[in-house]
Amino acid sequence: MKKQMILPLILLLLYMSGCVSQKPDAWEDAYASFVGEWIFLEDLTPLSGEHTIWSYSIRDLDNSGVPELLIFQNDSRDALHAVLTAYSYDGEIHKVGEYENKKGSFISWFRVSDDPMLPGLFEMWHSGGEEHYGYLSIEDGELVYEYLWHNDRTVTPPQETTISDNQQLVDESIKLNPPYDSDDNLLELQFVPVDH
Repeated sequence: MKKQMILPLILLLLYMSGCVSQKPDAWEDAYASFVGEWIFLEDLTPLSGEHTIWSYSIRDLDNSGVPELLIFQNDSRDALHAVLTAYSYDGEIHKVGEYENKKGSFISWFRVSDDPMLPGLFEMWHSGGEEHYGYLSIEDGELVYEYLWHNDRTVTPPQETTISDNQQLVDESIKLNPPYDSDDNLLELQFVPVDH
């Protein structure tokens, strides 16, 4: 009974978030079912390791016209350890990759561009006084991470170093990462309440 009630709720959340159109496509039903099934596993076995605090989003990371389901998991014992798992749909749901970050929570680190040619996720994480910036996208059906640049704040003045040869991505990353307290351009996440 509880399961029958939650699946329409997940679809409703997807609609309200603007992640899906008004009329469900096959991928929308498949993703809602997938997320709903996972919520109701008896032991709530996580998709990766011990990650139990999770949320999800839907974004077309490769401009294919069918968005990917992105599941974000944070370790309930270590708030800085996080895993993103990406799934695609082509009649069936397929895992396209996993990105693990042991230095940052995904709750507020992914930003998105308005540029339709840059559909991926821009990430920032920091450790030891250095900020690191990267880009996640789908290439040839796989989740790919590209390290873009970093900012060393342990020296005065802070020193920025470009790592990637893709200057368009570097410039967009710099533009999308305003001061830490800004909510601008954040990827919208749907948090899933787990009351087990």
